[in-house]
Amino acid sequence: MVINMRVNLKLFVLAIILGVLGVLLPWFFGGINLFGTGLLPMELPVLLCGMVCGLGYGGVVGALVPILYSLIFGTMEMYPLGAATAVELCVFGVLCGLLYKTLKQNVYVSLLLSMFSGRTIFYIVYYFMMRHEGKVYTADMFINGEVLNVLAGIAIQIIFIPLIVLILNKTGIVHKGEK
Repeated sequence: MVINMRVNLKLFVLAIILGVLGVLLPWFFGGINLFGTGLLPMELPVLLCGMVCGLGYGGVVGALVPILYSLIFGTMEMYPLGAATAVELCVFGVLCGLLYKTLKQNVYVSLLLSMFSGRTIFYIVYYFMMRHEGKVYTADMFINGEVLNVLAGIAIQIIFIPLIVLILNKTGIVHKGEK
């Protein structure tokens, strides 16, 4: 059985750049106490990666970014938060790539469905991880921590990701159907 291992070098390099940004941006913004993690600096590059590079790259970058961030900077506990975030961001990257790049859905539909699904998966995974450790993680804790406290970051994603994707498509750097 032969597996087609053809790699688009441009998309591969973009995925690496977005992955590096996904690791460095939270470190940079984490030092600014005014914003903290509320800007969701780890998510933005992963969502972009799924949209411009596709579901494979988006999923891999999404899964690796929180793990690498945790290992390099040590400011995020690997378990349960890092592991649950890795699952969440993997879902972000895969769904953005699947909906936007593969199924050719509208950028806003792709983005909003990916964000909603990823956050829902995060809640489920984190809930069971915390429960396994004998700790409590309620829906109220999730809504306050992962929705209300990050509304600025969600707004930034909804505004800037479509703009960046549009610019990348218009300039010819990447194309919606490019594989």
